[in-house]
Amino acid sequence: GRSGGTGQGAAGSAYQPIVFTNTTSKSCILLGYPGVSFTDSSGRQLGYSAARSGASHSGVALDKGQQASALLRLPDPGVFGPGQCNQTTAAKVKVYPPDQRAALTAADPADICTTKTGRASIGPVHFGTDG
Repeated sequence: GRSGGTGQGAAGSAYQPIVFTNTTSKSCILLGYPGVSFTDSSGRQLGYSAARSGASHSGVALDKGQQASALLRLPDPGVFGPGQCNQTTAAKVKVYPPDQRAALTAADPADICTTKTGRASIGPVHFGTDG
C-alpha cells in the first residue's frame, strides 16, 4: 500500500487524513487503527505514539486502487504552558497499517509535543479519503 494525505487546520489542533491505497491486484481488508509515530531524520522515535481515538468501524474492504483513511490529530504545541509539551520538530511520520508489522515512512516535518499531555491521536480506518 501507499499512504499520504493533506492537512487541515483547526483551533488548537491540526488534522491530517492518513490515506491508504491498495496498490496490489488483490483485495485487502483494513480493520481498526493504524499505528502512528514520529521520528527524527535518523528514524528514532520522538515522544509517544498517537493514541487511539473514537469507536472502531467494521473492516474496510479495498479493491485494487481503492482508498481508506484514518484521521490524525496533532495538538498545536503553542496552546500548552511551559513544560507541558516539550516541543520538537519531527522529520518523518511512521505509519503501521492495521494488523501489519511493516511500517510506511514519509518525510512530513511537523511540530509535535513529546509529552503525554500533548500526544497526537489517531482515529479508526474508514472507507474514502475525507479524514
